[in-house]
Amino acid sequence: MLRIDGSLDKFGEEGLARLRFARARRYITVDIQIPETAWQPRSPHQRKEYIAQQVKSAILSCVQRLQKDGLSVQKDVLSFEVNAATSEFLAHAIDG
Repeated sequence: MLRIDGSLDKFGEEGLARLRFARARRYITVDIQIPETAWQPRSPHQRKEYIAQQVKSAILSCVQRLQKDGLSVQKDVLSFEVNAATSEFLAHAIDG
């Protein structure tokens, strides 16, 4: 879940929060909290780089949790795919 502070709501401190692993339902989730002070002073491109890094950190956090719980994760394959996705995300220009 991506939680970005703005004029309507504030979500708390910067970083990852509420990592949850529902083994029986087979999903894992973590919130990425981004306060206004983290995104407002940045240019649009810097914001994209920041979001890409936060997403990578969130995925790594999920992988570490799964491994801690004894589950097998193809970390190298996942890392390759995440890097490819973030590179593609960063390569596209921001409109507007």
